[in-house]
Amino acid sequence: MLGQPLKFFVVFFVVVEPVSLIPLFTGLTTGATSAYKRRMALRAVSVAAAILVLFALGGASFLTLMGISLSEQPGVFGAYLAAVLLVLAIALVLMLLADPLMRVIGITGANVASRLLGVILGALAVQFVLDGLRQAFGVG
Repeated sequence: MLGQPLKFFVVFFVVVEPVSLIPLFTGLTTGATSAYKRRMALRAVSVAAAILVLFALGGASFLTLMGISLSEQPGVFGAYLAAVLLVLAIALVLMLLADPLMRVIGITGANVASRLLGVILGALAVQFVLDGLRQAFGVG
């Protein structure tokens, strides 16, 4: 039961790439006051949370309407939502600490983290496609 939510957390983490948000957030808020930066970080996470909750509640119906089927696993919806909230909390903390973190990791560190998470995301995408093909054709 812990495997699927953990897998979802990892996938969502590499999709959001909170570490890559550090230079982006720093660049967008250069010269702004600490209060403004805090307000923008909270607003960004709030908007993301609203969108994600909306899709968590109505996404399956929307995909069904579009003719896309999913293999659902009952009983883990709350765990998925917890994983989403955890990733958003990590993103919020990293945005709130963006200036000191940028001094530590720098542009190069952020780029390395972004590339590494991109490779992991690519590997996960290939695995999802292979899993879908196996399920569709009843192989394995």
